[in-house]
Amino acid sequence: MTSLTSSLIAHHKLCDGLYADAEAAAHGGHWQECADALQLFRKEIEAHFATEEQVLFPVFEKATGVTAGPTLVMRTEHDQMRRLIGDMATAQANHALGQFAGAGETLLIFMQQHNMKEENILYPMCDLSDDSAVECRQQPARAAGGGVRCVIDGRDLLPPEPLELTLAALDVLPAGGELLLQLFCRPHPLFQILRRNGYVWQESVLGDGTHEIHIRKA
Repeated sequence: MTSLTSSLIAHHKLCDGLYADAEAAAHGGHWQECADALQLFRKEIEAHFATEEQVLFPVFEKATGVTAGPTLVMRTEHDQMRRLIGDMATAQANHALGQFAGAGETLLIFMQQHNMKEENILYPMCDLSDDSAVECRQQPARAAGGGVRCVIDGRDLLPPEPLELTLAALDVLPAGGELLLQLFCRPHPLFQILRRNGYVWQESVLGDGTHEIHIRKA
């Protein structure tokens, strides 16, 4: 499974480049060039979605027994991105730059957040579910009781990346799962977010000054 997820990460970058081509053509007023680039982008991203929805996600769901967790979130976001791409295609056909740019900016933000969740959280989970040895900064494991545990080592990361990765991980963490966050400080802003959104956590401090924060849904 590792080779598949590596290919999907590379394909994210390909799709990002095709999106940029369509955006540049639109802003340059080259609408036919924009149409061609957008069509290719749409073809590639649909192929990407299909690989995940028909191959990757079912393997994860079968291995974990979780069908209403992270893969459901990803499928829902795929549908939202499809709608935004449709809005861009309509704007392109009407040569409506403002509408095209608005839908495109929303899609770009959506894609960046979506890809971060997949590359840092879901893909490593899928690799683990296929009994692969996973050694990465965000390393899934098994929590007490058998739930999925995702470990985010934020000790060498600069703010706000640890917070962003943590929130992305919580967004796709299956019911009963646990997130272990490792930092060299107490993340007070994160604690406020967790409290507002119904999470509970336990904190311990290791000998090297590492704060280990175990987070679960209440």
